[in-house]
Amino acid sequence: MRNEPQKVIDEGQKFIEKYRAHSAEAYYLVGNANRLTGKDEIALKMYKNSLKESKQNVSGKLIYSLAELYAETDSLPEALSVIDRGKKSDSLSLLKGKILMELEDFDEAIKSLEPVSKKRDSLGAAAKLHMGEIKEIQGDTSSALNLFKKAESEGNFGELRDKARAKKEILENFGQALNKKGKVCC
Repeated sequence: MRNEPQKVIDEGQKFIEKYRAHSAEAYYLVGNANRLTGKDEIALKMYKNSLKESKQNVSGKLIYSLAELYAETDSLPEALSVIDRGKKSDSLSLLKGKILMELEDFDEAIKSLEPVSKKRDSLGAAAKLHMGEIKEIQGDTSSALNLFKKAESEGNFGELRDKARAKKEILENFGQALNKKGKVCC
């Protein structure tokens, strides 16, 4: 069923009607299926229904999916509100940092990203990359370069590593160009 989102949507609706006690998980799965088919408004409705039905046992996956969908639809304050309802996790902290970065609340973004940046995995590398982007925006090219180097060296994380490498090389080339003109950078 993983490759048949419409079938998941149809079966999920039947399941919800038949087994109300397990509707939270069914709403979540139907929301995911709608997202796969590009029906974000319906997915949002399903995630909200799942959240409502979850009562006390709110899944971290649900909180993340709902917050991510809000962020993708430029409903950033709503995304932050949902994140604050969830249990603290590295993936939620990373998402929160990215959203705060988009809102240009750089100090709070750094606070959210910093604990995750201590990890030596893809989440840690992503946190370092975003922190580097913030430092670059703030004009601290030396710190940005250092963070991009760390993000790149954390292992092979595909697109993330390539982006960190590209940003690092741009700053290094920029620094070399400035040094040639007699100015000091980085």
